[in-house]
This record gives sequence, C-alpha cells and structure tokens, in this order.
Amino acid sequence: MRKKYPDASHHCWAVVADAPDNSTFWGLSDAGEPSGTAGKPMLQVLSHCGIGEVSVVVCRYFGGTKLGTGGLVKAYTDAVKLVVEACPRQTKRQLKHISLACPYDLMGRIEHLCQRHDAVIQQRDYGDSLTLALLIPVKNIPALEQDLGPLAHAYIMPAL
Repeated sequence: MRKKYPDASHHCWAVVADAPDNSTFWGLSDAGEPSGTAGKPMLQVLSHCGIGEVSVVVCRYFGGTKLGTGGLVKAYTDAVKLVVEACPRQTKRQLKHISLACPYDLMGRIEHLCQRHDAVIQQRDYGDSLTLALLIPVKNIPALEQDLGPLAHAYIMPAL
C-alpha cells in the first residue's frame, strides 16, 4: 500500500492471519499515529467480525491533528467496519481424499451416509466390491466411521 499510495501520511494496518478465534496470529501497526489510535481499534473490529485470514490497511492523508485521538479512533474503526461489511466471505474447510469399500448391497445406505456427512463421491469403481473415492471434510471423518461401524462389511482406507 505504501507503493500504491506513497503520498499518504500514514499506512496503518491490522491482520487476523489464521482462524478468527486464534489470537496467536493477530497483528497491528499504528504506523506513527499516537499509540492505540489506529492499529488497536482496527484489530478490535477485525477480531470481532468472525472473519479469519484477513488484513486491512487504512491510508490516511490529512486531518490527524484536527481529529484528536478520539477522532482518530473513530475514523479508523469506522473505516474498517465499512470494509468488513463489504468483504466477501467464504468458509474454508479442510478436506481429505479417502476411499471407502463396501459390498454392492450396502451401496444405497453408504451413499446416504456420504451425503449425511458432506462427503462428495468423486469416483465409483466396480470390482469385487464397490469402492468409492470420496472428498470429505476432515472433521466429519470420525462421525462417518462411527456410522459405518454397524456395517461390518464397509470400511475406510487411505485414498488411492
């Protein structure tokens, strides 16, 4: 932003570089503004908006002395609120490729379980048994395994 707006007097920023609730990867900079008047209020907005992997830079050109510290806090807070409201949001999920083998007579039940646990069937291999190549959220694998438990002839194996 400094290269894009070199004539701005301040380039203040805040970042939530991981999941929104993981404060280990938060950062901020007042960039020469009075301490706590820019980066901290910007980070306050970011840390409470429920968005992770996000950063914001506010470039200020003039008016700092006339605004006073309270005015600076309000200006930086309001700027970030406007950006957050307009920010596109997309949920990220960790996915894993797995294979699931089952007898043909369990195919309907297995496909129902896959749908129930958000597992996308990417490929079906028809051999001695049915083998499904799945893409599934990692957090859903234990529940799928538990639901497969009663189906003794179905099992998960590493992706091919």
